[in-house]
Amino acid sequence: MKKFSGIVLLLFAAFYLVKAQDKAPKLIPFNQNSLYGYKEALTGEIVIPCIFDAAEDFHEGLALVKKKLKYGFIDKSGSVVIKFKYDKADHFENGMSVVKLGNKSGIINKDGKLIVPLSYEGIGRFNRGHALAWKNNQYGFLDLSGNLIIPLIYDMAYGFGPEGLALVNKGGKMNENKNFTGGKSGFIDVAGKEVIPLKYDWTEPFVNGLARFVLNGKIGCIDIAGKELVPALYEDMGTFNDGLAIVVLNGKFGYIDTSGNVVVVPRFDDAKAFHRGTSDVLLNGKWLKIDSKGTILE
Repeated sequence: MKKFSGIVLLLFAAFYLVKAQDKAPKLIPFNQNSLYGYKEALTGEIVIPCIFDAAEDFHEGLALVKKKLKYGFIDKSGSVVIKFKYDKADHFENGMSVVKLGNKSGIINKDGKLIVPLSYEGIGRFNRGHALAWKNNQYGFLDLSGNLIIPLIYDMAYGFGPEGLALVNKGGKMNENKNFTGGKSGFIDVAGKEVIPLKYDWTEPFVNGLARFVLNGKIGCIDIAGKELVPALYEDMGTFNDGLAIVVLNGKFGYIDTSGNVVVVPRFDDAKAFHRGTSDVLLNGKWLKIDSKGTILE
């Protein structure tokens, strides 16, 4: 019984601690004479004077601030917790912040300790427990402990999306216009497994479970299982609006649905995206309005 009572007391203590934190004054940054400080959101009372060159909101109890061209972190009393020494930093998330010194990036914890050394050219934000990291034009992923969980083996990569997949490329390169071209693209899961083969000349990250791709100069669309809902038939393809996407076949514009079915045969000279059930199309030099079945409206 005593053990049970102790557990109940601990639960009550935790509950009231959370309530007390909820009622703690919220501090927001404000500007005065080109310098930044913090004040209470409700009362406007100044808590931390304007002594910083830049200031962000508090995250996980710490705020990113800038002074004399360097970034550091303060707590809600205004005390410097992490010294001003970084050229760039992100706010804390999951107890970690990506920092940059010179041209090298790493990750620190809330004690200011480097858990990922300043050895990368860049590190992205964490998504699905992974952060994109790169150096020497090779890309891989870090886990929440800072370990390189997926090695630097890709020539280009994007961060993980909400569906748990990351777009990766092998064999491509950046051209003189800083556009990435060439190679083969596909998708990996959070374990680094290639779940959609790297066979496409180009693909985009998934949006609402769909991703357009290019294969042999033609455009199609896949779902997150890698099924080609829209085969690589079209010269161009828009994004889906109102469940329909513009496609171009033999220079003519039409529309398909998310299953790849042609719902408006490509016969127009130009077309716009659907909005609230109608769209504008160009036919024989005249703009017309059509419904989702391709019927021309009066």
